[in-house]
Amino acid sequence: MAMAKAKSISLSFADKCRNILCANWEAHLNTIKADIKGSKGEIYTSRVHYMVERGTTYLIVPEDDRHTINIVIDERGSLSVCSPIPGRLTTLLRSLGKLPPRIAMTGDVLFMKRSRSEGLLSLLDQGSSYNILKFEIGSCVYIDSLGSSHKVELDNFEPPKADLLLPFSARIIDGINRSDPRRRALIFFCFEYFNVTATDALLLSIDHHGFDVLAKVPEKAVLLDVPRQYVWREFRFSFKEAAKDIEDFCRMLVELEEEALQSMKSYSGL
Repeated sequence: MAMAKAKSISLSFADKCRNILCANWEAHLNTIKADIKGSKGEIYTSRVHYMVERGTTYLIVPEDDRHTINIVIDERGSLSVCSPIPGRLTTLLRSLGKLPPRIAMTGDVLFMKRSRSEGLLSLLDQGSSYNILKFEIGSCVYIDSLGSSHKVELDNFEPPKADLLLPFSARIIDGINRSDPRRRALIFFCFEYFNVTATDALLLSIDHHGFDVLAKVPEKAVLLDVPRQYVWREFRFSFKEAAKDIEDFCRMLVELEEEALQSMKSYSGL
């Protein structure tokens, strides 16, 4: 069985941060503006690419980017990474006044030894017009879709390692959300496991331990003569065992559909 009936296990904030860092490859880097006269006290921001290797975060920054000048004077910096939200989800979240969950990290942005930097660039097939900078994390905060901040203790935060699922999460989410049969299955999951009747549902996020669904469900009726209102709510579905890769995740999702159908047949007489 892929999932126990009505059983849902929430991820810790540390796990959510690790999943976001692993699922994306773009971030916003902030450093303090500086020149030969010293720090200016103003913040410079640009979008950079990053990678995580053996638990360490490396930033891929163009050689002529101002960050490379700023960190000579002041190594302090911060990094913001958003959860990848593809397709229709972006528009829907904005209409609900929500933002994609994200992580905000502060720390030091450091130059690396040339030999190490060149080695990493060769792995990425990047030319000499880029620098590889090391980001040493000093603090980490998880910011949910409503803007609430949750501090993550670094003792509990284990940086991501090589992953065979999360880097492809945006494509999986978008593919399922574009498929009417798959979305009907999400609606069915909400009914079978949470006993709620949804009129629409979208896959919100995935991870090794399950997935989150954003479903349009009726509010509790207050007055009988008032038309029923609908709201979007999040539902968490947890697997009984961790999915190692894309194949594992898709297999468990199919098993979950089969379980739900068998359960429905058992009480409907179909």
